Amino acid sequence: MDYPRDTEAGIVVNRRKFLGLISAVSLMSPSWLLAAPLSGVSHCQVTHQGGLTRLVLDLAGTVDYQLFTLTGPDRVVIDLHGVAAHLPAGALNFAGTPVRGLRSGPTKTGMRLVLDMHQPAHAVAHLVHLPGGHQRLVVELPVGKAAAMLARHAPKVRPAIIAIDAGHGGKDPGAVGGGKHYEKTVVLGIASALYQQLGRDPRFHPTMSRDSDFFVPLHQRVLLAHQRRADMLVSIHADAAPSRSARGASVYVLSPHGATSAMARYIAESENSSDAYAGVFDKTLSNDDPMVSKVLVDMSMNATIASSLDLGRTVLGHFKQVTRLHQRRVEQAGFAVLKSPDIPSILVEHGFMSNPYDCGRLIQHTHQVELAQALHASIGDYFRKYPVHVA
Repeated sequence: MDYPRDTEAGIVVNRRKFLGLISAVSLMSPSWLLAAPLSGVSHCQVTHQGGLTRLVLDLAGTVDYQLFTLTGPDRVVIDLHGVAAHLPAGALNFAGTPVRGLRSGPTKTGMRLVLDMHQPAHAVAHLVHLPGGHQRLVVELPVGKAAAMLARHAPKVRPAIIAIDAGHGGKDPGAVGGGKHYEKTVVLGIASALYQQLGRDPRFHPTMSRDSDFFVPLHQRVLLAHQRRADMLVSIHADAAPSRSARGASVYVLSPHGATSAMARYIAESENSSDAYAGVFDKTLSNDDPMVSKVLVDMSMNATIASSLDLGRTVLGHFKQVTRLHQRRVEQAGFAVLKSPDIPSILVEHGFMSNPYDCGRLIQHTHQVELAQALHASIGDYFRKYPVHVA
């Protein structure tokens, strides 16, 4: 059930080897400064000293970013989410640096910067918080001895395994919208789009619980994620509500103490009703002493729920750019498919099949791709903060 991974011919991507590293940065006097700031990036500067080049971007407001490197030709790519796709007018002076030039352009969520390099690139980036809610993004490009030292001390990371769980399927159609549109078909479209996007991203290895229209019991979905050693589970749904007026997307994580709202309880009961769930616990957490085993599971589950809440908040932040939100906070309830004690797991309701407007958008391929892109960006943001290190 794993699709073959797509790769771009001739492109080898540095798998975030250097992301997550934070070094002490003392900003040197800029060799040049851009004037006439526009919305988003207020000014830029580039410095080069002792084999270390720094590109500094001052940003108006709080933003998210992603950074990765490509070869063939050598490039450093910086995606800025929530930033106007403009740089102040001018030309950066990259003389004496490993950078040949800088290109920029708009994306669906902001702006992409591409640094064309003279040689294979090493890159580290981090944000500095400035007064007034502004931020400064510092991108470091070491060469020579500086790059060698960085590589020696960099933790090794591997691609994160993402379990994509398209809800329902087969004999279980899920919610049914107007015109006999089935939830099981809509969510498979979103899941497939996400699978394709993650498959082209060398930071991830996606896997699907189902890749066509067949039924998978809830407990087996969790077992599949464990068997495939998933680092995250994203369960994709589009439920119905008692009222046709209910609209928008919601994100749910497991609650060990009951639902956080009546809607969360209703959605959990609806999703759990497709089959009976048997608790699944990782054997690595088991112990001959039942009390010790329970303590180990509880500790692991609490940490996993905290990670899931973090991921859920990130998803909501990206979703509000492409769709309406039904709930602006992450809700919690006893979802069976989320009951893995050691895999951060979220259940995403992408809208309500029972609402004519939501259903009309959810059945559109373009909107399914937009939702998948928001999930892709959220997963990227999460693993930028919490990279998976090689054991």
